[in-house]
Amino acid sequence: MKPNRKTAALLVLILSLVACKDESIRKAARASDDMAVTVSLAIDVKRGLGQTGTKLISNEEELALTLGLQKVNTAVRAFHTQVKATKALDPASKNQLLQLFSGVTASVAELNQQGVLGIKNEEAKSKVTAALAGFSASFAAIQAALGGA
Repeated sequence: MKPNRKTAALLVLILSLVACKDESIRKAARASDDMAVTVSLAIDVKRGLGQTGTKLISNEEELALTLGLQKVNTAVRAFHTQVKATKALDPASKNQLLQLFSGVTASVAELNQQGVLGIKNEEAKSKVTAALAGFSASFAAIQAALGGA
């Protein structure tokens, strides 16, 4: 039996919707990879600022950044693990990803509030802020991939 045009059109529509969902997951996964790179870069910058020869931040400022970056890293890894395990972007998986993404954004906001804003040296603050700027693009990509989260 030969499929009629309506059936063929419906099949094409369904396949294109599935492909879009798969592409959304891939985009979110790529953005989560970018977030991991941003965390790594920020850790390197923090270490450089706290080194004895170039000490631009105090021990207390370095500790605040370290603790904040640990929270961010934990949240990013949780999101990354889940997005890699997601096979289809159904309502349940999307909700789970959005909750984990909310944890990432909250931890970054906390890092800015308790770590970055507490840095007294403007050059050091500028370097840390520049390192963390990568989160903006990642956040936008994830929001777009998850349907305007």
